[in-house]
Amino acid sequence: MGKIKILFVVFGILAAFLVSFMGNVYLHELGHYAAADHFGLNPEIKWENIEAGWSFRFETKAVAYTEFDKSDSDIEMFVVALTGPLVNLVLGLIFLSIYVLKKDNVYVRMLVLTALVPCIFSFLMNVLPFNGTDGEFILNLFN
Repeated sequence: MGKIKILFVVFGILAAFLVSFMGNVYLHELGHYAAADHFGLNPEIKWENIEAGWSFRFETKAVAYTEFDKSDSDIEMFVVALTGPLVNLVLGLIFLSIYVLKKDNVYVRMLVLTALVPCIFSFLMNVLPFNGTDGEFILNLFN
């Protein structure tokens, strides 16, 4: 493979990863939004400014979040919290299906795998009970 072709593949993978990451964030928040709207909780998606810089400690910082009125129903709050990660999981399963079905095209598989990784990462990071995640919110509902 020529150097120019490799360069295009690398930039294509990076672009696909960034588009997939931001798409996952948007669709995740859209999941929260749809559930909150269904329950009449007046949702609004808000985007955070991302500051550039390096850190050697593990922190979770939201790129976006959905604000909504608090419900008195724990079931409604549970559904709203869970819909964001479920959107990421469903999207990941769709990409995984495409990856499995496209055995003959290595470029499509690379792009789909590049889109699959943020889906699975976003799902896991949001269901685990880290500080500020949906998983922590869900865990606190049961305490």
